[in-house]
Amino acid sequence: MPTRFQISLLGLILAPTVAAITAQTPQPAAQIEIQLRDGRSGKSLPKTRLTVTEASSASAISSLDTAETSRAQDLDVILTTDESGNAKLTLAANMTALQIRVSGQVSCGSQIQIFPVATILSTGVTDANTCNPLPLWTPTHPGQLTFYVRPNAAEKFSW
Repeated sequence: MPTRFQISLLGLILAPTVAAITAQTPQPAAQIEIQLRDGRSGKSLPKTRLTVTEASSASAISSLDTAETSRAQDLDVILTTDESGNAKLTLAANMTALQIRVSGQVSCGSQIQIFPVATILSTGVTDANTCNPLPLWTPTHPGQLTFYVRPNAAEKFSW
């Protein structure tokens, strides 16, 4: 029968090995489900193309929006929503913030939408919707982001 000392010694010898094996085991990449909705009607927007800018900090996205737009392409992910208006985004390991843009559409929330990944993963996020005077509420769950948009009126009238 091993003594307590021998068990403790064995634990000290094996602990670094177990820690190294655990560290080398690849963790599954986190996924976020993005629900794209029409801000006026609340209906889903199927087969719609959106661009997600991923960054390791919110300030990195802000700098990409202003002075360093040439670097933004390295962080952009182009997605298309499915028949239900949903798109799945697989996150890189160090991503802490993201921004969504939809071609030909304008956000119904504030001008610059930067969403913290940790909040999306822990509780889910529903973006503000100022496009409809009646509140449209879409329940979210952890790992889900609901984003409201409307057509860009300026693009309708461009010559």
